[in-house]
Amino acid sequence: MGASFRVAGVTFDFWETLFMDTPELDRRRDELRCQGLKENLAKLGVNVSTEDLAEGFRESTTWLVNIWKKGEQVSTLEQIRYIVNHATKNQLALPAESEFLGNLEESYWSPSLTAPATLNTDAPEVLRRLHDRRLKIGLICNTGRGPGRALRELMRREGVLGYFDATIFSDEVGYGKPDKRIFLAAAEKLRLKPNDILHVGDNIENDVRGAQSSGMKTLLFDYEVPSCFREQASLLSLTRDSDSSSEIKPDGRIKSLSEVLKFIR
Repeated sequence: MGASFRVAGVTFDFWETLFMDTPELDRRRDELRCQGLKENLAKLGVNVSTEDLAEGFRESTTWLVNIWKKGEQVSTLEQIRYIVNHATKNQLALPAESEFLGNLEESYWSPSLTAPATLNTDAPEVLRRLHDRRLKIGLICNTGRGPGRALRELMRREGVLGYFDATIFSDEVGYGKPDKRIFLAAAEKLRLKPNDILHVGDNIENDVRGAQSSGMKTLLFDYEVPSCFREQASLLSLTRDSDSSSEIKPDGRIKSLSEVLKFIR
């Protein structure tokens, strides 16, 4: 197994660590987003085809990943503007009315709850045992297309939110992994020093490099991206592109979340 660590807290990544996605769910969420945007735009008398909106989504994926790789953030409204601009060939300027924009944003993020990722089956037991050992527990999440408030609600629905002493979402703090500031924000919220924290995540660049740069210990959840995610430019496959050639070394590797407990003294 290798090294074990004496730590006072454990932080987890959200996507493909605590919650697992599938290509089918990912596609379904995008379909629902396109449908929601189409319906809301139709209320303005603007008819945009779902095919054009879907193309806008595909174009936005690489754009978003390139921004996120630098630890920068793009609000849901900025993402919507990009997609709509592409779908309408820059022929539509979204109105500034707050009610309309609010409905547009809700149609964009609500699929995170109507077609949600599924909780890792090992997560409840691992979180319970960490809690029983009086370790602080945190979440450090790059939110992607769904905001932190939606993902926090998903955690509540799955019965795990109460285990967490801190939930840090990139859209709420303004920067994301691998920027070390998001890890330091988690450490501050947990009231721990970074070197007293073990971070667990599936991404070499975002989770391991980012956590190590802040002084945390790291476990790589060695989860292989499903082949269907690689058949088209998905957020998951694109954010993992550099993992195989990375020279960054985690302090440990696990194949299942239950193994986390073996690394803590």
